[in-house]
Amino acid sequence: MKKLLTMITLLVAFGAKAQDGIFLQPEFGAGTTNVNTNMIMVSNGWYWGDDKKSATFCYSAGLGVGYRIRHLVLNTGLYFLQSGYCDEYWGGDLVLTKTKRTQTYNHISLPVVASVQINLGRRFTLTPGLGVAATYNSSSKVSEQVNGQTYNYDISGASFDQENRRINVWSVARLQAGYRLSDRVSIVVGPEYQLMLNSIVSVGNSDYYQKNYTLNFMGGITWNCRARKGLTMKKFR
Repeated sequence: MKKLLTMITLLVAFGAKAQDGIFLQPEFGAGTTNVNTNMIMVSNGWYWGDDKKSATFCYSAGLGVGYRIRHLVLNTGLYFLQSGYCDEYWGGDLVLTKTKRTQTYNHISLPVVASVQINLGRRFTLTPGLGVAATYNSSSKVSEQVNGQTYNYDISGASFDQENRRINVWSVARLQAGYRLSDRVSIVVGPEYQLMLNSIVSVGNSDYYQKNYTLNFMGGITWNCRARKGLTMKKFR
């Protein structure tokens, strides 16, 4: 056991020195999304449902920009983010029918995340980070399955503004594992969780709320704007 602890300590202490400076990080990821809400689907006619939605597929893609100084990393960038939920309910004016409804939201995201890079040997890194993101909510898409038929429609412009906010603030938590391929290029992968801090819904009673959240597995490439001067070994004490 003592030898194992010594080996782990050596891996961390003898890690490659992180290069200070600016880096670019294009990323893509996919995962699952759902909402926290107390709203029940209501429309023309009468409906039964509950406030427990089910998860649906989502994805995210964008270009990150970061600055690293020693082990501290600050990230921002511009991303496309998708969120949403699935719901099922019974309803109708005269005859009850079951409807499966999936709604997805499209967001343009500007995150700010602070991270700490932990070196695990000469090539591997582990980087946990926390931050916030501001999103511009551009539009929404609804898909409804009723009696074997599927109906799709988009909600944008004034129709979107009637029921939704355009700006939301999210909390962000991520964990990235990295592998250095060369002096300039590294591969990074890991989970990223985002949660709305304010409700996207802006209609009706102020007690109503809907806060979307996503869990994506992200992957990307980090390109350092200047090459390393060479690998250095930290002195082990």
